[in-house]
Amino acid sequence: MAVIVHVTMPLNSLPTVIRSLELRAFANKLNQGVNLKEFLPYLPTLITTLIVVPIGIYLQTRLKNIANSNDFLKAIEQLKKNTEAVESIKRQFDEKYWVKQQVWDTKRLAYEEILSCLYLTKEYIEDQIAYLTDYKDSFICIGSSIYDFENKGDKESYEEYVESEQQAFREKYETQEATVSRRELSTKTKKSFKKLESVFSINSIYLAPELRDIETLLGKLKNKLYDKQIIQDDHEATYDFLDRLIELHVSSSESVNDIITLAKKLAMDDLKLITK
Repeated sequence: MAVIVHVTMPLNSLPTVIRSLELRAFANKLNQGVNLKEFLPYLPTLITTLIVVPIGIYLQTRLKNIANSNDFLKAIEQLKKNTEAVESIKRQFDEKYWVKQQVWDTKRLAYEEILSCLYLTKEYIEDQIAYLTDYKDSFICIGSSIYDFENKGDKESYEEYVESEQQAFREKYETQEATVSRRELSTKTKKSFKKLESVFSINSIYLAPELRDIETLLGKLKNKLYDKQIIQDDHEATYDFLDRLIELHVSSSESVNDIITLAKKLAMDDLKLITK
């Protein structure tokens, strides 16, 4: 029984198979010895094999290289576009970050101005409290008191004590250096309040709305310390007047502490600062 074998192969490989068979047959003829007439039937195949096939292979390789080159150029062009897109995104991000950083810096400077003013005001108030308290103790509580001393020596000792206390006060508060220092502190505090007006008016668009409450509190504090004139009533004793002044400054100091606490908390939230 004959066995039929079906060989399946691509159609484009068929000529190559035929040429291979022809070349094999030609090689067998050469081994057996052939004359020119027997050689002629194999000449087309030989020419095809030696000339046409290499040219075809060359063209195929060349076209493949050109295709690869085009793909490479496309890849380069796409990479360039991707790079430009990335750079554009980076520029946009940098611009947004720069604007955000500028706003943050503006807020930070504003809060620094507010807190600097508050601490300067606190220093000024504490200086005023110390001055008024020492003055009252040195010139009102003891200096103006009239005591009936039975012993002349006791009276002289007391007078010496009063004089020493008053002299200590003068040396502490009434020297040229101390007077200038107190005046400069008062001037700096006033200027700091004045500077805050521009901080609130110019930078208000960047700041948290809650700062309006602090602005209101600072306005009331400034009015209490500088704008409102505190004078002694006609029938008011000096001791009572000084007490009223001291109480005013003590309450102002407490207000400053409350505003400092509020401003710090607001700054921490607005600037998104993290503390451990």
